[in-house]
Amino acid sequence: MEELAKLIVELGALKLVPRSGWLKAGIKLPESVAEHSFRTAVIAYILAKLDGINTLEACAISFIALLHDSHEARTLDLHKLAKKYVKCCEEEVKNIQLKNLHIEKIYEELANSGIDLEKINDYVKDADRLELLIQAREYENISELAKHFKPEKSEIKTKVGKLIFDLLERIDVKWWD
Repeated sequence: MEELAKLIVELGALKLVPRSGWLKAGIKLPESVAEHSFRTAVIAYILAKLDGINTLEACAISFIALLHDSHEARTLDLHKLAKKYVKCCEEEVKNIQLKNLHIEKIYEELANSGIDLEKINDYVKDADRLELLIQAREYENISELAKHFKPEKSEIKTKVGKLIFDLLERIDVKWWD
């Protein structure tokens, strides 16, 4: 129980870790890793549901997406340029950090229901890329350099992810305003 309580506190540090690539684009107060992870988890759920995955399985995929950058509570966020020079054992850190959450059992249960590991990871990676796309579009209003951070459609693996990508490229990012 104490280890789980420590994890809860540690994951709170993600609210304090800025997405460092945005600093390179001139964004003075970029989103935190926690903010990025939240929207990524919601997108992963939407992708899975639109692709015909049942609600409980989509929730499990969303949970995996929510934790996809949990290691950054320990390693901080390394942008693309930094990763060319700094090697980080992301998976090792996550395995140590999340061992008491038994994430492997979530993968196992999803696999037992007929969803393969690659498909699960595709939803999470696509959600991560789609979140980056919309964040870059939002930040373009602050810095023109943000447009250079947009992912390419070719980076999206799932069919539904490609459809959402097209919509996110066209939608007014302030439609609700």
